[in-house]
Amino acid sequence: MTLEEKIVFKEIYSSETAGMELCEGSGMALIAANEETLKSMYEQMNLGFNHIDSQGNPCSSISPGAVLSKRYPPYKPDFESEIIMGIFAGEKPIQGYSILVDQVVNTEYQIVVYAKLKGPEFAEFGAMGLSAASYPVTIISFPQLYKPVRLEFTNITT
Repeated sequence: MTLEEKIVFKEIYSSETAGMELCEGSGMALIAANEETLKSMYEQMNLGFNHIDSQGNPCSSISPGAVLSKRYPPYKPDFESEIIMGIFAGEKPIQGYSILVDQVVNTEYQIVVYAKLKGPEFAEFGAMGLSAASYPVTIISFPQLYKPVRLEFTNITT
């Protein structure tokens, strides 16, 4: 008999376009084990920028001394009690793709994250959407159980 228990997870960031270009294939997961690895994950993503002043506070682009700073999701994880996992789908030919996490399951020997790539709805296809590539990403958080983590990624179409 195999022990399988669903784990509660939180989606802390999701985007159709902010994922990584370097991800090839049909799904890649990165685990952030600490603040440094999370920052490294964010640095490789297209999260946009904020204007900040010399003290690091948000400001107007016309403020004296304003500089651009990479924008990060506001969630601040507790790495002692949770795991942060980024799920990336690589480049897709048009916009409208998204990553859906169905469930996270604790098995006897590992944690399994079940996710799928959802294609764009036909109604979403417009002249603008057809020509722009996208890079879907979803970042989740779930309890740290000190087991290996495996991604089960499925491509689906609508």
